[in-house]
Amino acid sequence: MPAAGWRFEAAAVTTPQLEKARGYAQNWDEFKKAGIGLLLFGNVGTGKSYAAGCIANALIDRLESVLFVGISDVVNRMQGSFGSDRDHYTKTLMRPDLLILDDLGAERNTSFGKERVFDVVDKRLLTGKPMIVTTNIPLSVMKQAADLDDRRIFDRILENSGSSARLINPRKELLHGELHRHRSDSSENDADRQRSSRIQQHRHQQDRQYAENAQLPVRAFRRHKETGQAKGI
Repeated sequence: MPAAGWRFEAAAVTTPQLEKARGYAQNWDEFKKAGIGLLLFGNVGTGKSYAAGCIANALIDRLESVLFVGISDVVNRMQGSFGSDRDHYTKTLMRPDLLILDDLGAERNTSFGKERVFDVVDKRLLTGKPMIVTTNIPLSVMKQAADLDDRRIFDRILENSGSSARLINPRKELLHGELHRHRSDSSENDADRQRSSRIQQHRHQQDRQYAENAQLPVRAFRRHKETGQAKGI
């Protein structure tokens, strides 16, 4: 969980960026209903984790369920668990109203680590619940990742279900953020089905692209994907 002292009112300096993070917390009901998450990116020491922690504490004070966890901790936990234990832990990440994944990119740079990160991000998106991700990785790198494993993760994080994302702060030397719409309305079953269909279509398109890059037939690529034998899947 975030430090108890990470609060908007306790900030030594109130920046426009922190004010916009405060706006996310103040308008939480709207963002929660629409499934809008937040990506905070920038250099080390720009206050990304602090801003995310302030949001978390503000929502906890309102009795909202929030889980704040480092992505490296998630990967390490999954590496030491198997079968039902790993499934149970994954479900705990899906349960809260808001999941905050801190420090994307600090986890081990292995195929196992990347697959676990993708699995968590993908499953969380399918719940339609908001998610905040903090990272030192520049947005330009996320959008143009050459590694297939990285690209799959970043595509999911940047995915916004067809609506345009918007920067909450374009100043690169300070805190950066990007709002993402993960789904149109979590209460509409029809919207759920339509969104699920779009996701499946998007995945099939990605599979075809990755299969071409791996020089495998799509069906063979998917078999490798199911068994975890193909890189970039």
